[in-house]
Amino acid sequence: MSRLNLRRLLTGALAGAVVAGVGALAAPAASAADLPRPVVSHTVVQANEHFTVSVTGCTARPGGSKPWLTLTSPDTPLLGDGGQSYPDGSFEFREVFGPATPKGTYRIQVVCDDYLGQRSYPLAAITFGALPVPAECASGCATVGPGQSIAPAAGVVPGGKLALLLTGYLPLEKVRLALHSTPQDLGEDQADASGRMAFALTVPAGTPAGLHHLVVTRADGSTVRYPVTVAAAPAAARPTLANTGADVTLPLVIGGALVVAGAGAIVAARGRGRQGASA
Repeated sequence: MSRLNLRRLLTGALAGAVVAGVGALAAPAASAADLPRPVVSHTVVQANEHFTVSVTGCTARPGGSKPWLTLTSPDTPLLGDGGQSYPDGSFEFREVFGPATPKGTYRIQVVCDDYLGQRSYPLAAITFGALPVPAECASGCATVGPGQSIAPAAGVVPGGKLALLLTGYLPLEKVRLALHSTPQDLGEDQADASGRMAFALTVPAGTPAGLHHLVVTRADGSTVRYPVTVAAAPAAARPTLANTGADVTLPLVIGGALVVAGAGAIVAARGRGRQGASA
């Protein structure tokens, strides 16, 4: 190959590499839907109580280097951390709020940066400090974290109700609820300012017995599934005679005695008739 052709080949290869590099840098960051939502170990914590934020999927793209993860909050500068992801793309932050932290619900933002660009995880949330009981739960609610079972071991029968307080959502997040296996729409709901939803689940009549799921579709399109055990509907009640309150035992005894006495009188009369005929 001539020097001229070799020079052209090297020049073209270098230009192609530059274009590819610029294109990679200019490529838009992946949307939050491309990464799974971080898993927060607690939905409510108190002062000096440790909690963890776990993520997966932070791996380097072609041409990138070992990714770096950052944890921040759009609501407070008191929450911030960083670290390099493990080879499998996972990482776990261990965090704590100090006593001086204002009480409230904080959004958690995790970003994966492999030096080619940043990819943001869907927002998660955690509440610091005790929260008042919602008015809807004045008579009692079962507090349920993301993915926890929401029915007693014995299950709930069709038509039965469960008063629930679902936690771990974003403040004022709007969601849609449905009961699966066969999807049955249960309408829309909205979390309060603390990321909680007081919700009365009524199992629709005709729902077959077995394991089902309450499926909550979040504002970003992701879903949270809560196992629900539905018990068999009670058997139809057998018809019963009306109870008048009267004791029928004595009349039945007297009636039986009269029948026996009448039968005896008939037999005696027949005997006398046969004796008269033979005289």
